[in-house]
Amino acid sequence: MLVFLIAVLPFVVRGHQGGSSASSSTATSESAPATGVAPMPATRAPQAGSDAAGPATVFGPLPTPRLAGTDQSTSQANGVIPYYGPATLSVTAGLATLSATLPVFRFAGLSAQQAAAIAKSHHGQPVTTSSPPFREPRVQITAAKTGSAGGVPVADAQALVAADAFLAGRNLALPWSHLPQVVDQGSLALVRYVRQFAVNGQGLVTQVDQLGEPAGADFTIRPDGVVLRAIVPVQLELQASAYPARASQQLAQDAVNAPPPSSVGLSALPQVQLSQASLVYIAVAAGGFGYFEPAYLFSGTFIAGAARYEKRVLVPALEAAQLR
Repeated sequence: MLVFLIAVLPFVVRGHQGGSSASSSTATSESAPATGVAPMPATRAPQAGSDAAGPATVFGPLPTPRLAGTDQSTSQANGVIPYYGPATLSVTAGLATLSATLPVFRFAGLSAQQAAAIAKSHHGQPVTTSSPPFREPRVQITAAKTGSAGGVPVADAQALVAADAFLAGRNLALPWSHLPQVVDQGSLALVRYVRQFAVNGQGLVTQVDQLGEPAGADFTIRPDGVVLRAIVPVQLELQASAYPARASQQLAQDAVNAPPPSSVGLSALPQVQLSQASLVYIAVAAGGFGYFEPAYLFSGTFIAGAARYEKRVLVPALEAAQLR
């Protein structure tokens, strides 16, 4: 009996250790958060001497987000003209402290055939993008003829109901958090569902396009409540990776020194105080992929002649070493 116990004891111990390992693996898997965004696996371990708690930036160096200069003769709906030319800048806006890391979201680019097939399934046309400005893949659906252009714009609440009914009637859904906005343009109501990204430590962060305008799904609605046109982003599978954030105290200095998107500006160099600043996300593209990257959008208004302008400056929110 003693000889038998001595012979089998090592196997009993090894079997117990194997069971503990399996239980640990299961607990780790169940504790991973379900965010609806597929995380990318780390491709390398932290190197010796590096910050062991730092993230694995698995997408590699990222394209630098920038605003695109455009024709500045077109006034916005609120009567303010965006200004992208040279100016003497100062920052008066208060800046919130950024988290140590910020997520970047990556999506695969669509071929022309893929974009056309997705648009056709929704009885629409793919929105062609150029660089600049770049946007994520979108579908434009023309729902009705222009009809009568006269009349008073539909009330904001009714405009939102019309946009929701349009989505439901075509079995479309916005799988992301959004902020509704309604702006009147002549007799038309323009509804925009601005995309928002949930960022730990920063709350909900809105998306802007390369003109610094809020970006998301857009609806043009007639005075009778009929949707004329809708432009809706394609549902994309996003992969996420955390990147080191730029130091908050550096953002203001970078905003003052940022080159203007356009070299064409007012004859008299305006002096502008950037009194507003907010963390945003903007779509950029490189190497067959698109990215939603974090950035800080600064803005300030000024008067020149009889016109009111808004100067916009975009500063990357990630460390410069992470960009190309």
